[in-house]
This record gives sequence, C-alpha cells and structure tokens, in this order.
Amino acid sequence: MTTGGSILESRIYFISPVAKGALAYSNVNAEWLNDAKQNAVYVPEEPFCHMGLVRNGRLKIYENVYESFCRDYKTPCVVFTGHPSLRIGDAPHLLEMWGNDCKNALIMTDPDYPLNEVYAPYEDLAIRAFYYPIETRLEVFTCELFATSCGTAT
Repeated sequence: MTTGGSILESRIYFISPVAKGALAYSNVNAEWLNDAKQNAVYVPEEPFCHMGLVRNGRLKIYENVYESFCRDYKTPCVVFTGHPSLRIGDAPHLLEMWGNDCKNALIMTDPDYPLNEVYAPYEDLAIRAFYYPIETRLEVFTCELFATSCGTAT
C-alpha cells in the first residue's frame, strides 16, 4: 500500500480451503450485524465490501499458497496469522517467500501466544513482525460495552 492509500487500492489475499464459503456465508448470516447491515442482506445490496473487492480484483481468493497463488501474488504483502508455531500450514511457505523483504509484514493475531516466543526462529528475517491479538472469545455484548467505554460506539 502506498502512503495515503486505502484498502480499496491494495491487493488482499485470502488463503484458505474454506475462503469462498466463508465469504459467501458472511453475506447471509445477518444476526450479528448492526441494523443497517442487516437490512442490506434482504435487498440486492451486500452488507460488506468484500464482494466488491473480489469483483474489482482487489481481493484474491486461493485454497492454498501453491499453484496459482505462487504465480499471481505481488509484494509488498501483509500476512495475518493466528497459528502459534508458524511451522505448520501456509505460514512457513509465506515466510520463505516474503521473509527477506522488509516491505512485507507478518501480523500475529493469536492472543495466547506472545510474538517474541513464536517468532524467535524467524527474528533474523527482514520481514517486519507485529503482535495485534484478536480476542475471539468476546461476545457481542462485551464488545459493545468496550466500545461504549472507549467512546467509540455509534
């Protein structure tokens, strides 16, 4: 992404054997959405921007990091990973592909594993590593309370 760019100007790669199904399911699973997004589910409008990103070629969906992904990807890239070891799944392959370029970044999202422990075997790589844990055990009510206490609720 360039300085001043937006997510709509950046290429995003969703790599998972269930990626297509997850995106499709998110468009019809409305009970967790706010009222405006819930209403968008029942009209010919998408509640999220990801399908528009797919249509305009910004969001690329792959079942794995092999085959067409290896030919299509462009750098710089950001890898979001939740697996604590970075030694199974697609993470080792992505680190091998992008690890020597400091323009790339790895973001660890698992709240139970500190980045310094998980990333230790890779600390000599040029790729930048960040720790932004996502707490998946939070419920909607808890998130609303947190947002209200921070003054960000709408």
